[in-house]
Amino acid sequence: RALAALGAVAVEEVAAPDDDLAPFLTSPDSDCHGEMQELQECALKPCKAPEDPVDCIIGDWGDWSACSCGGVQERSRVVKRHSANGGKPCEGMLAESTNCTAACNKPVDCRLSEWRDWSECSATCAGGQRYRT
Repeated sequence: RALAALGAVAVEEVAAPDDDLAPFLTSPDSDCHGEMQELQECALKPCKAPEDPVDCIIGDWGDWSACSCGGVQERSRVVKRHSANGGKPCEGMLAESTNCTAACNKPVDCRLSEWRDWSECSATCAGGQRYRT
C-alpha cells in the first residue's frame, strides 16, 4: 500500500493481481483499520492442452460511499474473471470518484463494509489467485 497527498484527500493505492484496482480515496483523518483485500490461491491442478479463449468479466459497480469530509465519494467494481488464452482483455476503470458536499461538523465512526464475492481465479490451471475487496 502506498499513500500520497492529493489536495485535502489522501489516496491509498491497493495492489491487486496485475494492478487491477485503481486508487481508493479515504479521508485523511480516517480511523479505519483493517484489511482492504484478501488473496487466495486457486486452480492448482496442472495445465492440459491449450484451451479456448476466455474473455474478461468485470463486475457491477458498488454503491457510492458516503461523502468524505474532503468532499469526495467513490465506488468500485472488481474483475470477476481475467482474460486467458487470447480472450478479450479487461477494459474500463475499476474505481471512480466524484465531488460532493458533506457536513463535517460531527465525528463519524468508521465502518468497513462486508467482503464482496471472490473474483474468478486468474488462471484455470497451474496456480492462480483470486481476491475480494
